[in-house]
Amino acid sequence: MKKFVAGFVAAILLTSSFLFVYADDINQYVCTKVKYNILVDGEVYKDDKLPALVYEDNTYLPVRNFCNLLGADVEWNGELQQAEIKSYIKHKNNIPKSSNMTETNEYIFYTDKKYPSLQCINYNNRKYVTTESINMFLKEKDTKCTLLTEWLDKKYDSYTLSLIKFDKDNNSIYLLKDINNVIVSNQFLCIEYEYFIKSILSLTIYTLNK
Repeated sequence: MKKFVAGFVAAILLTSSFLFVYADDINQYVCTKVKYNILVDGEVYKDDKLPALVYEDNTYLPVRNFCNLLGADVEWNGELQQAEIKSYIKHKNNIPKSSNMTETNEYIFYTDKKYPSLQCINYNNRKYVTTESINMFLKEKDTKCTLLTEWLDKKYDSYTLSLIKFDKDNNSIYLLKDINNVIVSNQFLCIEYEYFIKSILSLTIYTLNK
């Protein structure tokens, strides 16, 4: 089986050149075009100008094309002379319309205190809390914290979800980044209840009492 190298090769960083660049010299290698299909999430990679290549039984893809297939961003950092790749959580609405899902409003009990009701979703015997409801709670308690959702395309197919806190100068500080204990219902993000209690609530209550 061919070994697959996922594009982190200087030879093919962000250009159409397939030269391997080193510190003091440039070495040129003889490669061949692949004679088999490469599928990413069921999509066949095909580019006549920048084809997938084989060198010493390893398969190489142009980084930018590979990232486009994965829905990731890639930028060239000229100052540091490096390619920087940022991947995102990809999703569709992952709760089928016919699923056994119920919506409830439940009080949250934490450290022997009772907090206002939050909008919850029960799905597959698990409880989830909507990010909208969490943010209302965080604002009401004046925690200076918020869940920040960044939708990265118009189809709502990718996002980043982070918990941030604002300091006295209104500068944001990340408390949690790339939260992924999430389901999606009609373009609403819902965080698993247990994760909310153990991670998000504990952090925000700590900052509130600090």
